Amino acid sequence: TQIRVLPLLDNDEALRNLNDNALNFVLTDSVTATGYREEGRTNVAELPSLQNEVLLVNHNNALLRTPQIRKAIAYALDRRDIITKAYLGHAFATDVPVPPHSWLYDSDSKVYDYNVREAEALLRAEGWLDLDGDGILEKQESGNALRKLSFRLLVNDPPDESKRKDAANLIQQCMCEVGIDVQVVTAAWTNEKN
Repeated sequence: TQIRVLPLLDNDEALRNLNDNALNFVLTDSVTATGYREEGRTNVAELPSLQNEVLLVNHNNALLRTPQIRKAIAYALDRRDIITKAYLGHAFATDVPVPPHSWLYDSDSKVYDYNVREAEALLRAEGWLDLDGDGILEKQESGNALRKLSFRLLVNDPPDESKRKDAANLIQQCMCEVGIDVQVVTAAWTNEKN
């Protein structure tokens, strides 16, 4: 038996070559790879990877140092919807950095299911209300100034995929639903810088 390996530029080129019958096997992280499944011609096998997509919190931000705000954000995230729409169902949600299929995973570590009412209750308990009727929560500060509950969400933007930006836009929608204003900020991804 002989195996011939062809060096290719990227996943897209490899998948094109598979489609043209120039390759017999492609290892890819493309969430659209299941579209290459064709009865009697190709098989697609999904394997768990070590790749993680994580929403990290900037603890230097005074608002995000508040545990109740962070909990409200966690409850407001419709992770199932994000996984379905941005990752086409090729992901799983977990509250800890251990996959649920691992023997290390403790089912008691699952804490945050999508719960808009719980998120809203946590925000109200912290004094955040929609005081001016614009759909964004505010707090009255000294001198009668209103402070909006607003954050920036930084996401890298690799040129060959949009799933992170799609996920960020869905996160923005989830936060809007509970009155948190989120501006998505994209940073260009380059191998040299990142």
